[in-house]
Amino acid sequence: MAVPELDEQRIEEVEELSEKTEKKIVKGVRKILGKENLYQVSERQVREKASEKLGIDLAVEPYKSVVRRAVQDFLEKLKSHGIRPGVQSHLKSVVGTD
Repeated sequence: MAVPELDEQRIEEVEELSEKTEKKIVKGVRKILGKENLYQVSERQVREKASEKLGIDLAVEPYKSVVRRAVQDFLEKLKSHGIRPGVQSHLKSVVGTD
């Protein structure tokens, strides 16, 4: 059975869609992290909450890696701005939780 070839325009549309999906996941994860006590929430819990909100199974790759990177980036931004994880004040301006 022959596999149909994708033309360049269709490939670009698929790549664009995945970029949009990744941005959507990152934004959702940031919103969740901005509201949670970071000492009490696990990456898995964040992933499950984001999955529920977005309607995407984020427990499978490549989505799982996107969530992991988003969590790590969030925590690194907090650290670089000298904000302790349990303190949610000023998060909106620092890590873009809106």
